[in-house]
Amino acid sequence: RLVVNQEVERLRDGLRAAERVLMPGGALITICYHSLEDREVKRVGVLWGPDSWPKASLLRSLAQANGWSVQEAGPQGPSNVFPDLQQVLSGSDVFLALADPQVFNSNSIQNILLASLRAQVPVVAFSPAYVRAGALLALHATPEQVGRQAGGLVLEALRGQPLPERAQESNDFEVAVNEHVARALGLSLDGRALRLALRRQEHLP
Repeated sequence: RLVVNQEVERLRDGLRAAERVLMPGGALITICYHSLEDREVKRVGVLWGPDSWPKASLLRSLAQANGWSVQEAGPQGPSNVFPDLQQVLSGSDVFLALADPQVFNSNSIQNILLASLRAQVPVVAFSPAYVRAGALLALHATPEQVGRQAGGLVLEALRGQPLPERAQESNDFEVAVNEHVARALGLSLDGRALRLALRRQEHLP
């Protein structure tokens, strides 16, 4: 059916046409009933800095494996963050804020969040402080979660198990949601439900 009706090609044509007719600040909502259609509306924007740049190839491979495209610029210097931000936002469905102080810092974050909101592109960040500042949501580990994980490693060491040689990523997280930003973007999100859904996906083959 998809091939006979040329549904993916028509979806692409419709998305391009929508970009031409949408008013500034307008939003396009798509409802997809097939994974091939869904992949046409997954574009994640990223600004790379010196600290995050080494992870660029990993993010690209993960995005490709899940049917996402990466709209990216960088590595960034202090002078080209905002010109590149506008370009990245114009081609993104969601903007991923990475832990890189060259790009995301106290001098830049408010302008980045404001530009993203004006472009109607939600920001997914790594700290609840960014959610309080205006990001849509953040995935972050709490001190309690980090403490439990560290305690588990200590107990394993006391039982004679070797400690990890490399820094460990957190094995648990929370999802913080800015409900005011969600409403401004026409979204309804539940942080607890999102966390449970993501945790379930982690255990899928």
